[in-house]
Amino acid sequence: MVMRGKERPLSPHLTIYKLQISSALSILHRMTGLFLFFAVIVLSWLMVVLLMQSVGLIFVDQDFTYVLNSVIFKLFLLAAVFCLYYHLLNGIRHLFWDIGLGFEIKTMDKSGYLVVALSIIFTGITLALAILGDNG
Repeated sequence: MVMRGKERPLSPHLTIYKLQISSALSILHRMTGLFLFFAVIVLSWLMVVLLMQSVGLIFVDQDFTYVLNSVIFKLFLLAAVFCLYYHLLNGIRHLFWDIGLGFEIKTMDKSGYLVVALSIIFTGITLALAILGDNG
């Protein structure tokens, strides 16, 4: 039997959906996980280079130190700290979902906003501690 009438898309697409907090946070969770994957590679490479330099296996010129003190590298570290806190807290949120808690729409929204707020607060505290430790 052939249906006649209005042609509909074969599958829904992103242009017809309104972005909700749960979908935005799901996308952010995936993005922070990907960022953390690459951050671990970069920071591991950095630790190997610094270790090899400290035992005299390689010589790293002053330009490398300039990179470590650059604003871009510090922003990279700050982003990594935020991603780590967000990914951890949102993972805890998902653990509650795994045991069947927090599926009501209002609870999902509140817990989502709480995860973002705590991630920002914890990142700020970490930044403040890093600044105080650098100056102390």
